[in-house]
Amino acid sequence: MRVKKSIMGVILGGVAAVALTAGMIIVGTTDSARAEDPATFFAAAKDPAQAGEREFGVPASVAMAQAALESGWGESSLTKEGNAYFGIKCGTDNGPISNRCIEKVTQECDPQGNCWDEVALFRGYASATDSFRDHGHFLRNRPRYAAAFDHTGNPDQFIREVHKAGYATDPAYSDKIISMMQKYHLYQYNVGGGTPSKPTIKEGSKGAAVSEAQQLLNAKGSYGLTVDGVFGARTKAAVIDFQSRNGLTADGIVGPQTWAKLLA
Repeated sequence: MRVKKSIMGVILGGVAAVALTAGMIIVGTTDSARAEDPATFFAAAKDPAQAGEREFGVPASVAMAQAALESGWGESSLTKEGNAYFGIKCGTDNGPISNRCIEKVTQECDPQGNCWDEVALFRGYASATDSFRDHGHFLRNRPRYAAAFDHTGNPDQFIREVHKAGYATDPAYSDKIISMMQKYHLYQYNVGGGTPSKPTIKEGSKGAAVSEAQQLLNAKGSYGLTVDGVFGARTKAAVIDFQSRNGLTADGIVGPQTWAKLLA
């Protein structure tokens, strides 16, 4: 079975091609390679992503993170030429939203690493909003992704189910999307109010959830906590202060309401 990788015509410095299944291609990028700052990118992506969520149910936070990763922060040639943020390939049925096909050079590779260039057609759109809508239509109308739509209120699980269904071959793909949603506080843009399912943590708790809470507390209030994954007295004091400042019950326990404020 051959694995397909797209170079989307011109690959920017630091942009890596990631193979997908189901007729889609990702071009991802590292933060250091982006030409547009995240705030500007996500401000522009918010309305199109929310339009897609209202119509098809894909959480806006998921679509926004995928768009940033797959379009190289809007810098891929396909995005610039065709308003395409998700690299969906043209086929026999291009759906009701795409308005043209755009020819791009792609690189095909077999499992042994032998590669060759081919020309492929990708869906283009009249607007960014149509690209996000088509992304939603693509996922909603393929049975393989049906399980994801049982989790529209939990964006983290939504993208895990999409990944599990074969959306991407990169084993870390869903982790990258979740990390981006957390880092840039994208959950606040979900029309349905979807937030990730987080464990309740308190003094004595340990692990990744504690580290995440410590990072968020430092970002929100400059508490200067050591991000060590250990919920000690200093972390509890920071939680109590944060809760007091945000109109929450100041009990030092990070439950659903405190998580929601930290992630907003």
